[in-house]
Amino acid sequence: MRKKIGILGYGKLGKFLANEFLNDPKLNKKAEICFIWNRTPIAKEDLDPRLTAIEELVELTRYSPDLIVEVAHPAVVKNWGPLFLSHSDLFVGSPTVFCDAVAQDNIFRLAKENQRSLICGKGALPGLHELLELAKMDSIDSLFIQMRKAPESIKFLGPLPADYQTKMETSQEACTLFSGSVRELGSLAPNNVNTMVIAALASGIGLDKVRGELIAVPQLDHHEVYWIAKSEKLSEGTSPLTLELRKRNPAGIGAVTGKLTYHSFKTSIVKALEIEQPGISFC
Repeated sequence: MRKKIGILGYGKLGKFLANEFLNDPKLNKKAEICFIWNRTPIAKEDLDPRLTAIEELVELTRYSPDLIVEVAHPAVVKNWGPLFLSHSDLFVGSPTVFCDAVAQDNIFRLAKENQRSLICGKGALPGLHELLELAKMDSIDSLFIQMRKAPESIKFLGPLPADYQTKMETSQEACTLFSGSVRELGSLAPNNVNTMVIAALASGIGLDKVRGELIAVPQLDHHEVYWIAKSEKLSEGTSPLTLELRKRNPAGIGAVTGKLTYHSFKTSIVKALEIEQPGISFC
């Protein structure tokens, strides 16, 4: 049966997803877009005439979506998550919302109480399947994840290191902006570390115990994700099982999202349409 999707966010990613579901016959058979919403008003000339834009989120109840796709901002799920989950399954494209412990507990609880699927796509994360398999065995003891991006692609809200400007403008050296828990980092760079949050949640360790590191690299023409997980439970002798992955995703300087990640979102949303399990899922 053809499902109905509501898309929250009509920036570059939202427009890409809307265009794909409108113009790809295979995707169009799976789902129709019943509404679009954006945090700022959408100019009429920017909106495909086949789309319906709503101005207020409370209007979504009139359209009975099967899946709400959020690709706008973490605050949207934090503030409106209860409304979404009372009417629909929810695909969270800004999972740094869960770095707020109160919001995380509230949204996770409501998904179970309302028997709704709460879905996070893998985004730019490599090796999601492997992390989930290890997590099923409760076998991951530690996880470290690092992201490297051009400074123009980073929106960091915390204090910058004293030598930041020198490294970026003079010596052209990489500079570590933050190293610590993913929960804390997510509150400082909510637009940049969604990948880390997915890894931390999928691992079963949690946002407080997974260590993340965000590094600015001048003139970097890609986004780099590296992670390493270790399991003493699956060790042989004195050597723990170690899983290590690195991914370089082409991205223009200043781009927050790499090109390949757009298609990853599309694939994840198609999979999300088939998920019926209440509570948190990853795809």
